[in-house]
Parts: sequence; structure tokens; C-alpha cells
Amino acid sequence: MNKVIIYLVLIFALTPAVYAKTFQEAYYQNIWCSQNRGIKEYKLNDETRVDCLTSEYACEFDFAHKWYEGFTQALWYAHNTGKMPCLVLIIEKPTDFVYYERARVLSNKYGVRLWFMQSPLYLSSRITLRRY
Repeated sequence: MNKVIIYLVLIFALTPAVYAKTFQEAYYQNIWCSQNRGIKEYKLNDETRVDCLTSEYACEFDFAHKWYEGFTQALWYAHNTGKMPCLVLIIEKPTDFVYYERARVLSNKYGVRLWFMQSPLYLSSRITLRRY
């Protein structure tokens, strides 16, 4: 019985660390950027880096709760590259769509292309997804 408790404690203790390492921003950036034939971490003259630069877009990736930071970074990158601004929000849980909605309002007003990617953990849950 003690061994079972020790195993359970170890599993619960290590699980968040594994997920945190597996699904960092770079995970989503790598997938999206390779699918869209972009250049990852494109360096600008001011030493900032565009998360993904495609033939059409200068994209910033951010977790949904940081949408406002990602929004302004996308505008800055577009200004410096001559590309259209793009923001890709990372959705980890259903409540993150609140942030997506906020970003959508401004993206429509200021011409920022908005996408979202969902965490594999979110997708594997049995939650009914709301599509936009």
C-alpha cells in the first residue's frame, strides 16, 4: 500500500513539470511555423525576434491570457518587416476563449490576423469545443 502512495505522489509531483516542458510556446511556434513555411525567431535590427515570419505575416505567439502583449508585439513586428501583423493565441482551457474574444475585437479593428492553437491536453479532454 505504501508503494502505491509513493508512486501516486511521484506521478502527481512530476506531471506538471512534464507538461510545462512539453507544451511551451516554442512547441506551438514550431508546429505552426513549419506548416506555414515560415522562418522561426527572425531577428530584427532592434534585436527583437519575430516568432514566425512568413511571406505574408509577421507572427507573434502567446498564451491567451497574455493576448494584449502579443497584440502589440505583432504590430511592432509588422511595422519593422513590412508584413501583415499576425497573432497566434495558445488556448489551454475553455476559459481562455474569453481572451481570444478580446483579441478578436481589436484584431478586426486594427487588421491583425488572429489564429488560435489548442493545447493537446485541452484537445484530449472530453470538453465540447466552441469553434470560431
